[in-house]
Amino acid sequence: MNDALLAAAGTALMLLIPYTARMLKKWGHAQTNFQGRRVVQSMGLPILLWAEVMMALQMWMHPAARRILPLWMLVLAWFALLGLADDALGSASSKGVRGHVRALLHGEITTGMLKMTGGLAAAFLAGMQLHPHSAGPAFLAGMLIALCANMLNLLDLRPGRAGAIFLAAAIPCALFYSRAWPLWLVVVPTLPLWLLDRNALLMLGDCGSNLLGAALGLALAVCLPVNVQAAAAAALIVLHLVAEKRSFTAIIEKNRLLKTIDQWTGVREP
Repeated sequence: MNDALLAAAGTALMLLIPYTARMLKKWGHAQTNFQGRRVVQSMGLPILLWAEVMMALQMWMHPAARRILPLWMLVLAWFALLGLADDALGSASSKGVRGHVRALLHGEITTGMLKMTGGLAAAFLAGMQLHPHSAGPAFLAGMLIALCANMLNLLDLRPGRAGAIFLAAAIPCALFYSRAWPLWLVVVPTLPLWLLDRNALLMLGDCGSNLLGAALGLALAVCLPVNVQAAAAAALIVLHLVAEKRSFTAIIEKNRLLKTIDQWTGVREP
């Protein structure tokens, strides 16, 4: 992009953030945070909107990008919209995989269950698109996308935590793996929103954490060797099993090192 286009893109992002916040607040997308203050949530939406427009622009300017960016655009949009639906309609009464399964057994279909099954379906379809002739790598890629998306959802219980984890993983990935360059189009809009999120001025919501996790999972599925993907997926499965038993926030609070690192990601005082 030339300098004028970069300036226009930056200006558009700075205007998009407050405009989206006003619209979401008007539509009732607000939630009480851990400090007891009502703040606008679902602020992953401007990340999605800006990234989608920039990816469409990249495909218009560089036809070669049309081979890879449609998949990115579909994955980001689907996971963000699933999260947005959960933000708008979800209930805190059912938590974790077991909670949603238990609700289903009692005849209740939660938005969390819809998000989980819809995310799994989209993740495996993305894996099949990446590896159309190899079932094993396709399944592994799908698992990585779905697990990363849900992991950031599980961690996004304090200001700035999900955004910081995403940025800490995504920036090195985009720097060292040229195939992960679409991540930059997610990193750029995440940075200013993370600064606001870490100060408890807004919430990315499931819309944001779902999108960021899926973007990171897709990048890892595109770039990492299959054996490393398998190790990463196994580690994520273990973390999910831990999350079914214990709260990550409680674990962090009881560990001095983890607590110190976590405090760097955002405010923690009520």
